[in-house]
Amino acid sequence: MPALRLRSGPPRPCRPTAGTLGSASGIPIEHRWLVLGDHRGMDRQERRVLSTCERSLMNDGLAEWRFLGTCAILRGPVQDSETISIGGISPWRHNWKTLRGGVPIILPDPACRSREHWFKVYEIRDGDICLRFAAGDMAENLWGFYVPALPGEPGARIAREPEYEGYWRVSIDEASLLPWPIPYQSWEARAAFLEILDSVEANAERIAYRGHSYCRLCGCLNGHEGIRLAGWEWPAGFRHYIADHEVRPSPAFESFVLKFHQAARQPGVRPDCGLANG
Repeated sequence: MPALRLRSGPPRPCRPTAGTLGSASGIPIEHRWLVLGDHRGMDRQERRVLSTCERSLMNDGLAEWRFLGTCAILRGPVQDSETISIGGISPWRHNWKTLRGGVPIILPDPACRSREHWFKVYEIRDGDICLRFAAGDMAENLWGFYVPALPGEPGARIAREPEYEGYWRVSIDEASLLPWPIPYQSWEARAAFLEILDSVEANAERIAYRGHSYCRLCGCLNGHEGIRLAGWEWPAGFRHYIADHEVRPSPAFESFVLKFHQAARQPGVRPDCGLANG
């Protein structure tokens, strides 16, 4: 089982596979994949490669999930743990294998459907035991567990894929389908967008990486965090590309930020509701 430290940054590398990162990637649907941040100079164990397939949740039979419960975080295997049971089996007694290359799924909070959590999907195989479940932090020192549900099962929740923005290939000549930051000097709304982006990021969750990113264009140190909000993730250093290198965001991300900002200005409205698809 991996060490269960919350928000500890990128996991081990995984092999890229055909797929999509959603409407924001700007990469052909046939083959989209993502490297989180620029990790030049970092240990290879700190490099995270995400890969997702078009409709992969449906293809994997992982589209619907049932909330199982919560428990305090342990470091496993813990042979005498009975804090939570999956089909009569304590997950803390076994080693976990991370599925989907470490790509999380997004599930609603069981008590507040407008609140969401990013969970990784795990598998336990030990003799005759074969369990799949999603787990992750729901509060400080508290993990939540979901298990796959049958289609249409009462109480089931629909999982969805995250959207990503602002991640580039390592170098301009790298053999990669990731985009390269290109200046867009004629964007007149840049200053206004940056001001709005600052206010949007103030409402977001920040996920620390184990290392720093470097700007692809000027080589400066450019952040050590990912930013998550309403189903999107982007690096904290993305603002630097927009402000200092005149890069323009994808249309989907630009629309998401503007819609979130507009919703946040409406009294009594949760700005993150209804913005999952940009």
